[in-house]
Amino acid sequence: MSPDELETPVGVVSKRYRLVQHSYLFEQALEALKGVSVNPEDVAAEVALSPYGSRMSLSFELPDRFSYDPGDGHKVALRFVCINSVDGTHRLTIRVGWFRLVCENGLIVGTSRLSQNLIHSEFLELPNLAEILRDGLSLAEKEKSVYKKWIQTSVSGGQLTSWVDGPLRRKWGALAAARTYLICQSGWDGRFATPFEKAPPHRKQMEVTTRVPGAPQMPTNAYSVCQALAWIAKERRDLQEQVGGMRDIPDLIKRLIHATPGRPDSVATAV
Repeated sequence: MSPDELETPVGVVSKRYRLVQHSYLFEQALEALKGVSVNPEDVAAEVALSPYGSRMSLSFELPDRFSYDPGDGHKVALRFVCINSVDGTHRLTIRVGWFRLVCENGLIVGTSRLSQNLIHSEFLELPNLAEILRDGLSLAEKEKSVYKKWIQTSVSGGQLTSWVDGPLRRKWGALAAARTYLICQSGWDGRFATPFEKAPPHRKQMEVTTRVPGAPQMPTNAYSVCQALAWIAKERRDLQEQVGGMRDIPDLIKRLIHATPGRPDSVATAV
C-alpha cells in the first residue's frame, strides 16, 4: 500500500475473534503441498477475493498424476481448497475434493474430518494443513473405486422418480429436486415454468435455462446422477452452502441406489 492510499475497513468483529490472515493461510497451504512432496510450481492455483478482500477462496489443482478417469471419459482432478474471511462472515474451511473438469463440479473427499469448518473465535487455531492434505490423498485413492462402482450401478426411471420426489425433495427442496430430474432427463438445467404449480418435483413444468456440460441425455448410472447433484450444489450462491451441498451427495446417492420404484416412469415437461 502506498502512503497516499487509505485503508478501508471491511467489517467489525468482537475482540474475542481470532482471524487468520489470507497471506498466512496461503503460506501454510504452500507448506502443506511441500509436506506431501508436491512442488508448488507444478500446481495450478486460483485465488478469488470478494470486494475489498474480506473473503478469499484459494484452490490448488494437484498435478496430473493425482487425476483419473472414472470410466466416463471425463477426467476428474484433485484439489486442495481453503476458504477464509477476515471479517468473520465465513467460517475458515479446509477441504480436499475431486473436480470433474468438463463442468467444474466438485465432490468432497472423505469424512467431515477432511472438510473442516472452523468458527472464528478466541479458540481458533489453524489446523495442520499438511496432515489434512495427506489424509485426503490417502482417502482419494480409496474413493476411486466408489466412483467406478457408481458408474457400474444402473438407475431405473422408477428409482429416479421415487428418489427425486422423496429423499432429494426433503433434503434440498422441490426446486433443486425438479432441476436434478430435468438435468438427468435432458442434460439441461432449468427453473419452474409455473412456480405455484401443485405437482411432485418430477412432474413440474420446467423452463430450460442452461446446458449442463458433460451431462448425459438420460440417467444411465448413479455416477451421472451424482454429477447432476454436484452441478446443483456448485450453483448455490453462498460458498458455505456449496460445501454443505457437496457433503450431502454421498448419502443422497446411497439413498438413490436403495430407492424402491414407487410409480410409473415419467419425464419432466420442459418448455
